[in-house]
Amino acid sequence: MQSATFKVPDITCDGCIGSMQFALRRKPGVVKLEGDARRKTVTIQYDETKTDPGRIKEALEEIGFPATG
Repeated sequence: MQSATFKVPDITCDGCIGSMQFALRRKPGVVKLEGDARRKTVTIQYDETKTDPGRIKEALEEIGFPATG
């Protein structure tokens, strides 16, 4: 199990984090997403045999939350 933390400038509230959790739960390899709306960050635990940080960033962008980090 690996984790990656991303800066997501478009987070405005906990609802944004909930939307990301709901959408990424369906992506292969994503295990858990925790976010901090105040810091505008998300930390994602993932199975490195099924996904990687690049794919996770693409998935975040697809749902309207471009990420860096």
